[in-house]
Amino acid sequence: MNSEFGAGLNALRMQNGANDVFYDATVGRAAQIHANDMYTNDHLSIFLGDDPTAFDMGDTLAQTLGMDWNEIGQYIAKGDYDTDTVLTEWETNGSQGDGDNADKLTFTNMDLFGIAKAGSGTDSRWVLLLVDN
Repeated sequence: MNSEFGAGLNALRMQNGANDVFYDATVGRAAQIHANDMYTNDHLSIFLGDDPTAFDMGDTLAQTLGMDWNEIGQYIAKGDYDTDTVLTEWETNGSQGDGDNADKLTFTNMDLFGIAKAGSGTDSRWVLLLVDN
């Protein structure tokens, strides 16, 4: 999933004059933690758990996984997507749980990404993280 999604993401970024981003396993783990949390707790949120004061992805990257970062773009979705369709959804409509932040897909300072999916079919939870470190 990482290479297929990365190719589509980088094609979109190139069309918009942005540099390539590269898959990073630590960013991928953070995305998977979040996808699993949303699936297990049956919610859709940019935060872990239902509490908006709970850890977010920046905290997960820094405190749990030990990765420094400067900026994060985060996208979430729920539904029966494949990698091409979910990327088109994020490009067109932004993140389902975070309003319209689709422009971060092409921020030129981002250099790493991680994507994750938990569940299946219409009960799937998707997470994309873009990171400038």
